[in-house]
This record gives sequence, structure tokens and C-alpha cells, in this order.
Amino acid sequence: MNKLVPVSLGALGAGGLGAGGWALSRSKVIDPYSEKYKFAILKDEDRTLWEEKFKLLASATPSHETLKKASGSQGDESSRKANHKKGCHEIYGLSTKDTKYLEDFKKYCSKNNGDVMGSGWISETTEPPTSPSKWDTKLTSLKNKKDQETVKALKELAAKLTESTFDKGKRDELKTWCDGGKSGIYLGEDDPSTKVIRSYCVE
Repeated sequence: MNKLVPVSLGALGAGGLGAGGWALSRSKVIDPYSEKYKFAILKDEDRTLWEEKFKLLASATPSHETLKKASGSQGDESSRKANHKKGCHEIYGLSTKDTKYLEDFKKYCSKNNGDVMGSGWISETTEPPTSPSKWDTKLTSLKNKKDQETVKALKELAAKLTESTFDKGKRDELKTWCDGGKSGIYLGEDDPSTKVIRSYCVE
């Protein structure tokens, strides 16, 4: 009976693995996007975000072959939208160990911090305020927690906060850090990076 096993497997060939073989193949993917960035994955109900990401492709040059079919503004829009979703789902199944499509994932296939926290993001100018500044409130909080802060850029900024009031330069520095974090991949509410962003960039 055992002698028949190699013959049976050989007869199947690469194209005859069936669903079981496909599942076995997929199980070998190490750290797929769908797991490492599970909180950032776009779902079917995220219609508004799908639409926003699709619009970015109109003037973009993605690396992923299927997303290339979704880019530009020529041809049937419904086909391009279908390729957008198809391309993203293909990336979701790939390993994050290969960073070839990381930028495509970030820009066109995932939720970033701004997408999730955008409604409360501080949009106030850093110019000298006529009323208490939201940025000054955050800087005061940072100053009071400087010994607890572990993010290098914020720790360095906190060390400069020696006065009871803050100038435009300090507000600009915090705003610049927040702007950078806004486009970062959303990692879930329990992730330390999310908590820091909520502490200093969101009302």
C-alpha cells in the first residue's frame, strides 16, 4: 500500500494539488500582511476608504502588477476598481519579509493612522495663539512626562521644553512628528505607537 503513495503524488503533479495543496502552500507564508498588519487591512465594508485609495491610483505608479492595471484614468473604471481590490488581496497574502510591495500596501491597500484617527487630529496652526493652543496643551503634557517618554524624537523635544510657555518652533516640531505618524500603518489601539499618537496628536 505504501508503495502506491509516491506514484499517486507524482500523478497529481504541480497542477493537481487541489484545495488541500493550495492550503499547504499558503501555510508556508511567513508573516503575511494579513496577519502582521491585521488592523490595517481594508474590509469590504470600508467602502469610503477603498474609494479614497482608488483615487490615489489615478496618478500613481504602483509596483504590483495587478495594481498597475488599476492605475491611471483610462479604460473601464469598474474593471480598474476590481483590479485594485484584487491586487490588494494578493498583497495581503504575501510575506512581509519581502518589502517589495510595502509602499503599495501602505498607500493603496491599508488604513493609516490618519484614516482611523483623522476626525480628532489636531489641525490647528502653530502660529502664536490668541487663545490656549491645543499644541501647547500637548507640549505641556509631553514636558510633564519627559522621563517616561521612550520615542526618541519626542524625548529629544521634551528635553527642550524648559519654559512654562512654548514658541512656534516647539509647536512646529511636534506637529511635524505628528504629520509623519499620520501616514503610518495603523497597528491597533493597543499598540504603543497608537497610544503615543493619540496622546500628542489627537484632541
